[in-house]
Amino acid sequence: MRAFVEGKQVAQYVVVDGASIEGRIGFATSMGVMRIEDARLVRLDRSRLAPAAGREARAFDLDAATSLPPWDAVNAPSRGLPLHDQGTLLVFVPAPDAPLATDLEQASFVQRATRALRDVSVLLRREQPTQPVVVALPSAVDASVRASIEKEARATLGERIVVRAHGLAAPSAAADAEDAPKAEPGAAPAPKSPSRARSVWLAFVDQAGTVRASARIVGAKTADDVFLRWLRVFREHGRPERELPAFERPKEAGR
Repeated sequence: MRAFVEGKQVAQYVVVDGASIEGRIGFATSMGVMRIEDARLVRLDRSRLAPAAGREARAFDLDAATSLPPWDAVNAPSRGLPLHDQGTLLVFVPAPDAPLATDLEQASFVQRATRALRDVSVLLRREQPTQPVVVALPSAVDASVRASIEKEARATLGERIVVRAHGLAAPSAAADAEDAPKAEPGAAPAPKSPSRARSVWLAFVDQAGTVRASARIVGAKTADDVFLRWLRVFREHGRPERELPAFERPKEAGR
């Protein structure tokens, strides 16, 4: 549960194992008097059940061309992903903005995707997550291109990953323009970096199918503290039973 005041996050509360929170929600203050106006509660775990016919896309749907993009999908329901008690890690490779007409363009696309996969592997080795990993590749590219990326994904992330195609449309020129770095007046031009619409993304989806965090994969610093917090909160949730040492209470003297 996260609390916002005037659009800014001021507090967050989660159960240690990432399970749903049960009980009452109220307000308290240690001193003084306060007034709460226009309070609103949104249940993210039930948003997937709301009727969506005739409405603009408000879900991260891997099978819909008009789906929310990963960077706008935080706190939105997802569709097309397997759900697990510990959550799911999604590696999302976006579709190219134009058909890959030549062998050189195809090789460049594969190289960019595999470089991002290697950056993800660094994160996985460091954090040792227990969540399953899904890699979503664009259906808009040739099957041979997807096969090349899948081969690298399995070699880099492990054979147990799930690889599937997604139908999200190619990024628009407007998305690139919004994400272009802005330089201060009189300053040198800002360094050019891959736009968010052309970058590979990492998303964390909880056990209810809600996208909790997303991060652009750029170099070794792939995930921020918010992303890692969700990853760690759900680490033990639903983990299979395993042998643990026997626990005995210490005996008090004279008993």
